[in-house]
Amino acid sequence: MQQRLDRFLSPSAILATLKTTKFPGLRWLFHRPSTLLGRLPRLRRSQKREGDTADDFVVIISLQYERWKAYPNGDDMQLKTVKNDTKALLDYLGRKIPSNRSPTPVLTGAPPDRHNKADGRRWYFLLDYDFVYKDGSGKSQKILPTDEPTKDNILRILREARSNGGSGLIHYSGHCHYEATVASELKRQDGYILYKETEGEQEDPKVAYLIPSDGEMISSKEFYISLQNMSKNARASTITVVLDTCKAEAFIGDFDHLSVICDHELEELDPDEQILSPPVLDQLVVATAARADEIAWTVNDFGVLTYFLLKCLKEDPEASATQVAKYLSAKCMERPDKEKRQRPRIWSRYPLVGPFRLLPENST
Repeated sequence: MQQRLDRFLSPSAILATLKTTKFPGLRWLFHRPSTLLGRLPRLRRSQKREGDTADDFVVIISLQYERWKAYPNGDDMQLKTVKNDTKALLDYLGRKIPSNRSPTPVLTGAPPDRHNKADGRRWYFLLDYDFVYKDGSGKSQKILPTDEPTKDNILRILREARSNGGSGLIHYSGHCHYEATVASELKRQDGYILYKETEGEQEDPKVAYLIPSDGEMISSKEFYISLQNMSKNARASTITVVLDTCKAEAFIGDFDHLSVICDHELEELDPDEQILSPPVLDQLVVATAARADEIAWTVNDFGVLTYFLLKCLKEDPEASATQVAKYLSAKCMERPDKEKRQRPRIWSRYPLVGPFRLLPENST
């Protein structure tokens, strides 16, 4: 069967299927042509195809933790740069405020309208602060609807965004801990929110988890399961997750079939090291701000990963994933304060070809 399939997967046949005359990295694919069959929709990750009906989506999970303190040591947990990260992300993605600012009336109890007709995307904001955004035309508007970034809301929004189809970007800026912790709780005292963790036994393994606004830990497995596409009719899509948080690499331990983008071109790698998953899964791309033992720092009042990632994509829109990974590594390791160096990385489920994109482009 494989031989019968392979002989129909000549370079000309593949290019005809993709409706293009150029395909970066195509030479690499012929190492095992039959593996390409179920992957063609995913390999064209940089374009949104004409005729697709599902709008792409953006989920921004951003926590400032205002007046939060760690219990019992009293360390300040507030993150003062996350608002800047949110604005920079909206600027880069071209978030547009509709000309008609009057919200469309909805029935009591009806789900909020996430669709922005001005830019054709679905937007989901989980913020623990109020946020007024000014777009490129100078229009200002308070971001609505906004959901409180509790554990239940975060996981529910991820499932909702995925169930409606389309490709998507999920950006998280907040705390991530990597400890042998078995429980957490919040206490209010003297106008502050005290965050307390209960540690397990000394022999218990360390686990990575996000800290939402209600203090209920979100595990890697819970987050990953919520990313699964449960719609049988949805088109093949690309989900990009940006984790601008400490210990980010520890958090993706339950994300199946990811391979790191190395410091050399993808087509030079052994395909067996890159293609690890069955072709039924959508493309998953993850950018992590720091290794399991590292802190995610700030630069110029922005999160380091968000700042340099957007800077690279704006300076070189045609940069490949490998080039972006090199840029991030170089910028983070050249910081003069060695204590504030971190090692971000980019991961993917399938090989990435062509320019690196946070969201697919509209086809022309």
